[in-house]
Amino acid sequence: MSKNKNHRILLLLLPYLLIILIASLVRFFYWQYAPYVIVSEDTFSYYEVGQTMLKEFFFVNNSRTPVYSLLLTVVVNGLGLPNTPVLSWLFFEKVLYMIPFQMIMGLLGLLILYHTLRLLKLNPILSLMFILFIGTNIIIFSWERLLLTESLATFSLILLVYISVKIFYKPGFIFFFIFLFLSIFSVMLRPFNIGLPVIPLIITILIHRKIKVAVYIIIILLLYSGFIHIYSVKNQQRWGFYGISQVSDINLLGKILEYRLPLSAGIEEKSIYDMVSEYQMLRRDSNPFRFLEYYNLIDEESIPKLLQLKKFGYSVISANLPEYLLKSTLLLPGALMDVSEKIIILPPEMSTTSRIFNINLEISRSVQIIFFLIFIFSGISVIGFLKKPSIINSTLTLAAGISLYQIALAVFTSPGEYGRLIVPAQPVMYFYSFYWFNKIIDRGKKYLIRLRGIFRPLGQRSFNREQEILINIWNESDLS
Repeated sequence: MSKNKNHRILLLLLPYLLIILIASLVRFFYWQYAPYVIVSEDTFSYYEVGQTMLKEFFFVNNSRTPVYSLLLTVVVNGLGLPNTPVLSWLFFEKVLYMIPFQMIMGLLGLLILYHTLRLLKLNPILSLMFILFIGTNIIIFSWERLLLTESLATFSLILLVYISVKIFYKPGFIFFFIFLFLSIFSVMLRPFNIGLPVIPLIITILIHRKIKVAVYIIIILLLYSGFIHIYSVKNQQRWGFYGISQVSDINLLGKILEYRLPLSAGIEEKSIYDMVSEYQMLRRDSNPFRFLEYYNLIDEESIPKLLQLKKFGYSVISANLPEYLLKSTLLLPGALMDVSEKIIILPPEMSTTSRIFNINLEISRSVQIIFFLIFIFSGISVIGFLKKPSIINSTLTLAAGISLYQIALAVFTSPGEYGRLIVPAQPVMYFYSFYWFNKIIDRGKKYLIRLRGIFRPLGQRSFNREQEILINIWNESDLS
């Protein structure tokens, strides 16, 4: 009896152990292949903001939310080097410890995602194969080596999906409490995630339709929006800017520069209007941060000058909405296939390992074409959910909602770097796309079987007729 129990436990644990083993090996070889920590100007910004937050004990900033900023700073400070200059070798030596942490979060995310698929009672073999694909996909796991928010954003999104599925099954108080904490964590990690919590909450109320559940959801939304409001008010009190991050306004400026939209609707914001008009006339780089650098609007003293950006951006885009929407929509195919240039990849001729990772990148890049199924099947998922709000239909609608949200927000509000912006949602996007791709394959097999069933009787009748002719010929020869 005990042996059978141990055997069952081993069988249950085996997929999880296999995921850890294979994903860890890939990360180990990737570390050997390219033992670098990648930083960008965003990394420096996060770190400097974190240092300021700890120094002033004020955890609100107009450009960077606190989670990743504080995490970077706490790691460096916690290793005995407070106030280390951002470009010093000591900074790089200590910040290196962030990489194992991000790798562990990546592995944990894979295990949680596999457990979510098992909760949905999907095929265990296909689920395992899917997780191994996600865990060895260089476009996804390579972000664990970059000191940016993407790897932790991927983990937090997977965890949010898992908690949402638990709520779909059983909408208890503890799961709603965890959901609220995760929602706040996600938006304080990445303001991009501000609207994500609304999607699973809408689905939850449509599944359960109970007063108790509705009360929980209203409380969650009030607390969540209340937190964001308080954070925005603190920003306004300190910087004069009401909102989570001024980067969103800068990104809208980037869309205006990228599309070269007519500016006349924003003429009331005279100083910004004049600068943007001149910048467009000079045909300079459409990256909005190059615009800020050109007019020396990067430092803290320039923040009041940028307060006009929000009204200017909304005025110009509203006045040119059809053109804005059309040009953004045309970017969707390229955005789905986009791969960030920040991924560490060395020339294939350097070694066998390098060739393998280059092949991995090309395969991972090509497979992204499956994301187009999201646009085809999202409506079908919603209709199926409304007709029958089962757990699997609810989860598919959630996955479709998250996917479309991430894609739309990236393409319609950001001037480029779509691969980077979308990558945290890729595990969810792949789950949704592969689910429907598998359905297409299954439906194709059924049609083939049906066709064979139609043609087989015709063939059988022909065969029987030929047999009858041969028997008659044989009998006639015997008689003669």
